[in-house]
Amino acid sequence: MPQRFETDLIEIGVVESASPGTVIRRIQAIDIDSENNGKVTYSITVESDPGIFSLDSVSGDLRLLKKLTFSGKVYKLTITATDHGSVQLSSSQNIEITVIDINDNAPVFTDGISSTSVVENSPKGTFAFKVSATDQDSGPAGIVNYNMSSKFLSIEPMTGKVSISS
Repeated sequence: MPQRFETDLIEIGVVESASPGTVIRRIQAIDIDSENNGKVTYSITVESDPGIFSLDSVSGDLRLLKKLTFSGKVYKLTITATDHGSVQLSSSQNIEITVIDINDNAPVFTDGISSTSVVENSPKGTFAFKVSATDQDSGPAGIVNYNMSSKFLSIEPMTGKVSISS
């Protein structure tokens, strides 16, 4: 009887900080035959980007060979499991690997403020200026929140608007 995979597609997320050599998944096919007919060898038969992943032919451990950088790219592999019978049978499984972004970029201010002026005795809440920053990270890690320490000014955490506080 041919071996089989439980699903046709496995989707895997790997954090971009994962080190080369990390096992990202153990691939496993089920073969109910006995003796050589039940032994399975695994191989990568199709890969969208060769040289980034390796597969242990006996254990099915899928390893990372190179450090990944978040780019939104999806790596695609096809894994084939082949039995050791006198008539070899095989089946395949598709794998899609997505790199998960981590917070590895600091925010960068887009406008430098060299100086600004505020009218003396301005009432509390008077708008003074606005700061703006961007972050190259994606998702929640790329959201910029502002804060500052001042006796006289306060900043809105989400907008960067600075106003008189006392």
